[in-house]
Amino acid sequence: MNKFLLILVLGTAFFAKGFCDAMSPTNLLALQYAERGFHSASKGYYDDAISNYVEAIKLNPNDTASYINLGHIYLKKGDCNSAITNFTIALALSPQSTSGYNERGIAYSKLMLFDQAVADFTRAIEIAPGNIRAIYNRGLGYISKKEYGRAIGDFTDGLKLDRTNKMIINSRGIAYMKLKRWDSAVQDFKTVLALDESDSEANNNMAWLLSTCPDDAYRNGRKAVFFSNKACEMAHWNKWYYLGTLAAAYAEAGDYDQAIKFQKQAMDLQGLKTDQQPEEQKKLELYQQHKPFRDNSN
Repeated sequence: MNKFLLILVLGTAFFAKGFCDAMSPTNLLALQYAERGFHSASKGYYDDAISNYVEAIKLNPNDTASYINLGHIYLKKGDCNSAITNFTIALALSPQSTSGYNERGIAYSKLMLFDQAVADFTRAIEIAPGNIRAIYNRGLGYISKKEYGRAIGDFTDGLKLDRTNKMIINSRGIAYMKLKRWDSAVQDFKTVLALDESDSEANNNMAWLLSTCPDDAYRNGRKAVFFSNKACEMAHWNKWYYLGTLAAAYAEAGDYDQAIKFQKQAMDLQGLKTDQQPEEQKKLELYQQHKPFRDNSN
């Protein structure tokens, strides 16, 4: 038997063995549990999905996909530590899994462990340089770390891959605002609105800049109220920070009764975190004193 034929025969044998192992009764049953888990998760039945994936993993503890899917469900439930545990096991099984690094990075971000998050997103990008999701997420991580220049760099790289990605353009605009590069921020928000005039985030971001910019040349209360009302309507009036923007817009326009009204509504909506309440209370007190809010944060 010549060398080439020997390699072909051995390769075929190893492939056949792997296929048979994958199709063993135990692994087939594991696959059935995993499929049930997937369908339960797609319907929002997360506890049932978790139970099915746990059974799948018991039967096939080397199934990377089940660990990643289980971790993703824990993320949906807000259990970031359990999510990280499963993503870490998945990465031990498949060290080149970009989804494993990306999802674990998201879990770290939710725990405000931004150094770990950025490290995971960076590893995903190293494995797959064109992974736009990891590039975008790392940009968000840099914003959280207040490294706005790096965030802008990532968002710009992402736009080279998808120049009409509204989420990335919006996020770069926010990074520009943090650096007080008002012209660039306005241009990014205008670009999104040119792509989709009903984009609620772009309308809200534009309204915030027009309402609260420390530079007098960029503020315009009347336009801010227009953009902010549009954002609130698109979000069905259920995002507290959109109503907070509307309050700031009315304050800039000199209508403090409306500013007070909407700031109170914003503070009553779900989603406002305990550590955010003091800042929102200060805004309310400003409006009660007939003073507008200026965003001097970085």
